[in-house]
Amino acid sequence: MEFARWVLNNAEDHGLTIGWGDAGPILRYEAVLNGRFLNFGQLRHDGLLGWTSWWWANLAQQGLPLEIWRDYFDEVAKLIPNASRQKFTGKKVQWEQISLGKNLKVPKNPPFGELAAHKEQFMAAIDKAIQRLREVLDNE
Repeated sequence: MEFARWVLNNAEDHGLTIGWGDAGPILRYEAVLNGRFLNFGQLRHDGLLGWTSWWWANLAQQGLPLEIWRDYFDEVAKLIPNASRQKFTGKKVQWEQISLGKNLKVPKNPPFGELAAHKEQFMAAIDKAIQRLREVLDNE
């Protein structure tokens, strides 16, 4: 809980806004993306980091470089034991997200509390992704 408060208190300093979903606060970056936003994850009430898969849909729909979110996922996954960026396939869609375990058919959201000991690195990963996104948008 302390880590979640820290993230929320520091979100604005990193260019993030907070969206509120039924399961908890969502870390969002609102860029000029035809009214869309990017989620850096949801700090869910059950202690899990959710909604990271929204990067796939938003960046892919905008034709932006997918390497930005893949690198973000990889950096964050390194901070959480047994987490990694994984690809999943649904009935009509494929996506990638941060998940626990390996070679899963269904994603398993990692606990966000594991990021508490690495909070500065977590926010640095967000900063890096936002900077890369801004560079792409500025060059369009």
